[in-house]
Amino acid sequence: MRDIDFIIPAKGHSERVKEKNWRPFYGRQSLVDITITKLLQAGVDTKRVYVSSDSESRLRQVSEKWGMHTLLRPEGLSDNNVPLTDWIRAITAQVPGDSDIAWCQVCDPLFSDHRTCIDLWDQERISHDSLVVYYPWRGYLMTAEHQPIGWAFGEHHTPSQQLPQFATMPFTLSILKRAAIEATGYHIGRTPFWFQSLGNHIDIDTERDFILAQQAYKASI
Repeated sequence: MRDIDFIIPAKGHSERVKEKNWRPFYGRQSLVDITITKLLQAGVDTKRVYVSSDSESRLRQVSEKWGMHTLLRPEGLSDNNVPLTDWIRAITAQVPGDSDIAWCQVCDPLFSDHRTCIDLWDQERISHDSLVVYYPWRGYLMTAEHQPIGWAFGEHHTPSQQLPQFATMPFTLSILKRAAIEATGYHIGRTPFWFQSLGNHIDIDTERDFILAQQAYKASI
């Protein structure tokens, strides 16, 4: 099996949802704690997990609680104006060796297919440079100007079972070869294997999302 190191990116502060990554989410567990727990349950060695943050105090808490690697982000990389490609390359470079890299976001706490993705990657990396999680989605989608996408109003109404299949990608989990990260600076390589997750999911981007995710997570365990 190819070596994989797992990066959990978690800013110390969030502008839209206060302390989103680190405040209690379920019991005393934060979203970071839950993501770490899911990786360990998937059989990932603690020594292969790296938590990346701009907060020294948060990283110290992770180190003391979990005994795993931490990555303090270089100054300036946490600014929202910094191109995503810049900080992906920079944080990856902080992980020693030539292992593949898995980016594990904390904002989709309902996702639990980590082990399946790890096993699939061992097969698919021969012909792909990345594995990317996505979710199927079907519904009556419209533009901001209320123009239907893939369906029509009135006499040309499309029954729900005939709506086109869409997909959503909340950047839940991506596994990439290092060469793919160097080439694209992104969570998706140039020849990705798309893993369709059929589980429930939520991308926490607002305070309301956070509360709904708490309720869904509690119901799922």
